[in-house]
Amino acid sequence: MSISIHEMKSLKNEIEKENETGSTSVRIRSDVYKLAQEMARKRKISLSKYVTLSTLEKAIKDSETD
Repeated sequence: MSISIHEMKSLKNEIEKENETGSTSVRIRSDVYKLAQEMARKRKISLSKYVTLSTLEKAIKDSETD
């Protein structure tokens, strides 16, 4: 179960829209969360059920360089 770079960018846009209303994080789908957990584990960082925009930007950057 993997997620495409397009889906990650779409999620980033959703987070940015939420950010405009004052929220800094957004609840994410379980498949996206599982992928984010894997990326976080590789970097040895902890990850909550909420992913911030900066975390998602790192995931997109990593996907583009792999």
